[in-house]
Amino acid sequence: MQQSDIPPRFLIPFADGAGAGYIRAIPQAHQAATSTDAPASLFDGFPPETFLPEASGGIPPNGKDFNGILNWLSLAVRWAQAGGPVFFDAALSSAIGGYPKGAVLASAATDGLFFVSQVNNNTADPDVNATNWQTMGATKRTIAGSAWRRVNSDGWIETGGVAAIGRSTEGNFTLTFPQAFPNACLGVVATVINSSQSNTGQTTIQEVSLSAGSALLYAQNHQSSLVDIAGGIRWRAWGY
Repeated sequence: MQQSDIPPRFLIPFADGAGAGYIRAIPQAHQAATSTDAPASLFDGFPPETFLPEASGGIPPNGKDFNGILNWLSLAVRWAQAGGPVFFDAALSSAIGGYPKGAVLASAATDGLFFVSQVNNNTADPDVNATNWQTMGATKRTIAGSAWRRVNSDGWIETGGVAAIGRSTEGNFTLTFPQAFPNACLGVVATVINSSQSNTGQTTIQEVSLSAGSALLYAQNHQSSLVDIAGGIRWRAWGY
């Protein structure tokens, strides 16, 4: 097969302009037939009544069902032809018993990040629990203002930005990350921005404790009880 063998694209789905009286959604469960209508379903396809001659009690297939199923299928094909991403779907995962090994899903939380399932019957949402998923691709994006975040292909995450100290005297303060780490933050460093060019402070920032969503830091001044707060801090954190 060659690239030139690519079939025509669906610019619109089948039956895109069909009115309400000429198309209907195809349900999953079996639908009971009436004396004049034998609805199609995902379970039955077209039911047995539609295969019998009318003289033997058969009911002709309904054109609404043809339009309905072909519309649904062509919508899916058009999404694939447009390069649309595939995200984790809990309902689909439950219905099929989990994604197969090798399945590729896009992250719903981070543009440009993809996950490859490492096991069969994988029911974990990789944006929440990536234990059995291998990441690929990397992205760097601005979250808000000067904050940034990079997700590497091995799942390693780096993030950083500028933040206010939030206090004018020595003591603890909390740095809340613009986006929490999926599992854990493993480290953080911060530097005071001495925008006022003060030589009376020498404030340093020390780590107290870490969580996935924030870091508890300590501002200490080595000359007085005051801290240099004019420029805030420039920080960087890493984790997975």
